[in-house]
Order: sequence, then structure tokens, then C-alpha cells
Amino acid sequence: TWRQRRHRFRAPQPLPPSMLAHPDGRPTALRDTAYSFRLRSATDTARPRLLLVTPFAVYPPRHGGARRVAALIAGLVGTFDIVLVTDEAFLHDARSFAYFDGLWAVHLVQRIAAPASRGDATLPERMREHAHPALAEAVADAIAQHAPAIVQVEHAELAWLVRQRTPAQRWVLDLHDAYATSEFGVDAPLADFDAVTVVSAEDAMLVTHAQVVRVANGSDLDAGPYHASEGFQLLFVGPFRYGPNREGIAQFLAVAWPRILAAIPAATLLILAGDEHPHHAQGRHAAGQPGVRVLGHRDDMATLLAQCTLTINPLSGIRGSAVKIAESLVAGRACVSTVDGARGYAQPPVSGLVLATSVEDMVEPVLALLRDPDERHRLEARALAAREDLRWTRGVHALQSLHARLLQTLPSAPAQG
Repeated sequence: TWRQRRHRFRAPQPLPPSMLAHPDGRPTALRDTAYSFRLRSATDTARPRLLLVTPFAVYPPRHGGARRVAALIAGLVGTFDIVLVTDEAFLHDARSFAYFDGLWAVHLVQRIAAPASRGDATLPERMREHAHPALAEAVADAIAQHAPAIVQVEHAELAWLVRQRTPAQRWVLDLHDAYATSEFGVDAPLADFDAVTVVSAEDAMLVTHAQVVRVANGSDLDAGPYHASEGFQLLFVGPFRYGPNREGIAQFLAVAWPRILAAIPAATLLILAGDEHPHHAQGRHAAGQPGVRVLGHRDDMATLLAQCTLTINPLSGIRGSAVKIAESLVAGRACVSTVDGARGYAQPPVSGLVLATSVEDMVEPVLALLRDPDERHRLEARALAAREDLRWTRGVHALQSLHARLLQTLPSAPAQG
């Protein structure tokens, strides 16, 4: 027995699991490979480093912004050693580990004070909340430790982090939602960035900067074999943490859904409202609505799209572009959207997208497509034929070209440690 125990304890032991977040909010830096993920080794061939900073949990991707960042990282990880600095550390869990494979390092930060949820908060107010001291400190530490050649900041709310820049990096601001320079306030930091990326041509018109590059949203959804839609189920994908999703579906339930249900009593509506929807719904959205189901985050998006008849996007007054539209069309499902909600896809309208001037005006095209499967299937076929134009590949290529140009402007190759 003694010999067996001695042999067992002398055998190589599994690496201990990493702590994803300190209870007091101190940043956690992951650089060593653990039992559940494998970061890039320092002995691997040296590559330029990209530091990417985001104000939300990226893995697993639970909303459109996270899916954009995850897709861009997946497209860039073969070119750069990627250091990810991400807020919302408490939202990462064991499911996040698989996505860490191949990254150079991960710095997890937790904002202790929750940001204000006021819908009328100005951009400078949101910038002060999101670019908080713990995140700024983590970015400074990551720059000192990893000597990145390029720092890419996600969202306008983190723009003030550019104050951390040194001559050894080039900085990129990725605007998921674009803002005019005047909206940043008197200390507008746009000019301190070497480039600004936007998701749509409409957003590009808002931004005043010497180098504005469109990095379009897309979808890499593995939809599997196409099956023509059946039945009368509508699908709305819109985490309620994003105000326009809450407001858009609330208006649809108030002015459009009763008319649709009266015309087609068998119709149903599935709302994917994200994990936070009980906090944001406050009993005023879908409670008590006949034919309506509300679910939280789901990983089986391809299955849900295959089961639905068509998708809706009743958003208004948004900027950026909705990832949900690309996912619907790539999966071979027609989408009925407001003109505002179709920003980035409407000039000209992509195949499979049906536009309405308002939420109320969505009723007739939704009823027409539910009643006419032949027309609906024609739209689905056109969407499938054009699906390659909606892949993340085109956005990744645009970003890779921008990064290559920026690397050529560096005074010297950054030290790799």
C-alpha cells in the first residue's frame, strides 16, 4: 500500500484550475496553460501581438457584440499572438475555457460597481462607467507585460483607454455603434487612434477620422443541411441587456402581434432574450401574451433557426448592424425587419430580407410570408445563394488588411518577451 501511494503521488499531477475572478474584483491574468485550456507557448514562433480590450464577457458568446469579437479573434489568431483583456469576469465559467485555446494571454476584470442603466445616459457618462480604473490598470499591465504592436479597443465606451498608448503601438477603435465626434464630448479621443473601424456604410458617414474602415458583421453559423421552413413560428433573437431589443419587441407585442395572432391563431413567437431578461423585463414585455415564449441564452441557435418559419427584427433608432439578420439569412430563413433594424444590410437589401417602414407595417409582410410558403421558400433560396457574402470572412479580411498597414508604420518591431 505504501509503495502504491508513493508511486501515485510521484506521478505528474494535473495542472490546477485557474481562478477566473477574484471575489474583490482584482484582475486575473492567465498566461500559463491549465488543465482545461492551452495558451500559446513562448517557444512558438514569434508573431506580432494584438491586445484586444472589450467591456463585456466574450466567451461563450451570448449576444451580438460578443459574437462579433469572438469571430474577429478566430480570424486573427493565426496571424497574431492575441492578448484578451475583458470585463465581466464573473460571467466567464467552465464553458469559456475551450475558447482560450490558442490565445497568448487572458486578463479578466470585474467591475464591482454596476453601470447605470439609464437609457438617456450620454456617451461621456457611459465612457466614464465602462473605462473604469480596474480595466485601465489591466490594460496598462497587459501593455507592459506583452508589448503589443496593435491595441484594438471594442466599443466607443472604452475610447478613453487610448490614454495608455505609447509610440510602440498602433491603436484601433472598433465601433460596434458609431458616434459623431461631437457626441464624445469636449475631450473627444478619436484623433488619438490610428484607425477607426465601423460595421456599416451608414455608420462610416457619422465618423470623422483620417482612416475609417468598414469591418462588416457576419455569421459563421453552421446551419447544416437546408430544410424548407414550415409552420407558423416567428423567432426574435435579442438579448434584453441591449435597450433597443427590449423596446423593439415590446412595441411589436403591443401593435403587431395581436393582429398577427387574430389573423393566424396558430402563430407562435419565440423570443431569445438572453440570460439577463428577468432583470430587464420587469413584467412588462411578454408576460401573459398568447402564443409567446421567452427563453434565455441558447447555444443551439442553428437548431432554433431551422425550427422557425421566419425571423423578425423590430428595432428602431439603432446604429451599427444586427448580427441576428446575418445569422437568419445564412441559416436560410427570411427576415422581416424595420428599415432602421436593417441598417448595414438595406442598401441594397440583401437577399431574403424584407423591409417595413415601421413595426406596425411589419404585420402585412409577416402574414403574407406565413400564408405563402412558396414565396417564403423562394426568399430562403435566394438567401442561401448569397450566404457567402454574409460570412465573417469579409470583415476579417478588411481588418487584416488594416492591421498589416498599421504594422508597416511602426518605428521598429516590438520586443517579444
